[in-house]
Amino acid sequence: FLDPARARFLEYDLTKLVWNLSQPHRAVLGVMSSLPLDGNPRLMMMAHGEGDAGQPWASMLQLRSTFDIRSVKTDAQVIDPAIQVLLVVQPQHLSAATLYAIDQFVMRGGHLLAMVDPASEAQAAIPGPDGQPAADTSSDLAPLFKAWGIDYDPNSVVGDLSGDWRVRAGNDEAARPTNYVAWFNISSGIDKNDPAIGGLHRVTVASAGALAPAKGAKITFTPILSSSKQSEMVSAAEVRNNPDPAKILASFEPDGKPRVIAARITGMLHSAFTGPPALPKGVKRAPGLPPYLATTKRPANLVVVADTDILADRFWVQTENFFGQRQATPFSDNGPFVADLVGQLAGGDALIGLRGRGPSDRPFTRIDRMQAAAEAQFEATANALESHLTAVQAKLTSLRTDASGAHGTMAAVITPAQRSAIAAARADIVRTRDHLRLVQRDLRRNIASLESVVKVLDIAAVPLLLAAGAIVLALVRRRRRATARRVHA
Repeated sequence: FLDPARARFLEYDLTKLVWNLSQPHRAVLGVMSSLPLDGNPRLMMMAHGEGDAGQPWASMLQLRSTFDIRSVKTDAQVIDPAIQVLLVVQPQHLSAATLYAIDQFVMRGGHLLAMVDPASEAQAAIPGPDGQPAADTSSDLAPLFKAWGIDYDPNSVVGDLSGDWRVRAGNDEAARPTNYVAWFNISSGIDKNDPAIGGLHRVTVASAGALAPAKGAKITFTPILSSSKQSEMVSAAEVRNNPDPAKILASFEPDGKPRVIAARITGMLHSAFTGPPALPKGVKRAPGLPPYLATTKRPANLVVVADTDILADRFWVQTENFFGQRQATPFSDNGPFVADLVGQLAGGDALIGLRGRGPSDRPFTRIDRMQAAAEAQFEATANALESHLTAVQAKLTSLRTDASGAHGTMAAVITPAQRSAIAAARADIVRTRDHLRLVQRDLRRNIASLESVVKVLDIAAVPLLLAAGAIVLALVRRRRRATARRVHA
């Protein structure tokens, strides 16, 4: 059976069916990662087997259900030729020999899915042996990207007002919910013409980077996952250590340019090396090293994603214990996003070259934009009012100190000027707090007004129109019957 909703991907689906039938064995996927995708035994022991700490990631379990997974060490000097697709996740401090192995895998026609990150939220949440998370949470494949014509800055993070997550800012009791622009959902930014991911509805990213083709690069750079136009680049330093979502939102100014977070790269690529690199003293070269290739024999096919948190459970599934079994309920399409890309790469050029016939949905985003704009305006105004309130309270404290006696008691006589200044400061504090309440009340005024109009249309206007149409139709039919009776008479 073929799904009518995927009519524009009919050619892709038929080709995939034929290809799958021609493969007696599962596609081989090699996984190289600095993250504990298959679980962390140390964290499981610390949690005594309770909760989700140290459990294998849901995205990895999904990949294992479809592909033959083979682990590739982060110090590998050669990639097993049986591997059809190589998934590289959060590559950190890779040696020249390992970078050469990845480079030559691509030169020999292997398909690569590289996932890098300027600030891995998943890695920042994993405590090390000393109980503290890793200080370095960024990753890059700089030598390879430079040679292949891919621009990526590991020191910048994409922020987006459209689809941003709502979080609680601060650790004290006064913490209030605010929008965090560094974590956001992508719906309209999914390439709907890509048959592998065109049917997905939402992908969630966190502290993601941006990709672009390098100037003069002779590659085909096809964005498949992009932010909205309500985006801006934020310094990665602001989100790495104890970020302040409210402060970031208050200073956030979108520039109207979408950012590419994931892209498909095709074309003839040149190696980043001139030959096998020299090895450190005491390290032996792996046997069976394939001959060096300076360029790809045919156009390469690879996908680069500037976010590794797509794979992390917290950003796409909710897990719960159901009678001793760990159940994962997805709220985003992150897992299928990665699995579908791997499946398409495993299918070779026959599947990668196929495209869809055009978009089929038009998402409604007006309320989301209004909500994001209102939140940004509220944070900026609230921060200014709170700063003013703090300054006035400090002034009042100073006035009270000046009017106190030597032992901290109020002086017998307070000058009229001091009494007037204290009264003015108190009145200013009351006015500022009232203004804060008004700003908070007006935050959703436009949104509430639009929602009221929509409710009136749905509840009253649409039924009235249907009723009017039914009455008109009934009158027309009655007239036709009367006319027919007169004709027969």
